[in-house]
Amino acid sequence: WLVMNLKLFGITCAVLVLFGGCVSKSTTKPDGWYHISEDANDSIGVKPFVTVKDFEYIGMDSVVIDGKTRYQIIGKLKDEKNGIFADETGKAAGKRIGFLFRGELLCSPSPNCRIESGHFAITPFYMDEGEKMWSLLNSLREEM
Repeated sequence: WLVMNLKLFGITCAVLVLFGGCVSKSTTKPDGWYHISEDANDSIGVKPFVTVKDFEYIGMDSVVIDGKTRYQIIGKLKDEKNGIFADETGKAAGKRIGFLFRGELLCSPSPNCRIESGHFAITPFYMDEGEKMWSLLNSLREEM
């Protein structure tokens, strides 16, 4: 009896380990701008230095390059968040920051210096897909 229970316990543990490793990791991190560590995993910081709730304004900008329209979301933070954004982008000069939205890292630019104006741009890899970009803009607006 004891041997049978130990075997059952061992099989249960093996199944949990096997399927536990197959489950995708979802993040419940707030939507916003994060520091990205420069380690092998490109880890996203623990908490954002500004969130979507800190946005005062967002809109869409576009440019045509080689006959193809490229889109980016442009925005401005609320004035009271400009200092935090300036300090954190200053700390990240030459490194990477990232914009996380609904668990997806949309872009990870490297600021060259402090951004004191509170203006930012979100340029995901699908920047040439107009419908997807407009959907993203509307989703961001709903979260503001």
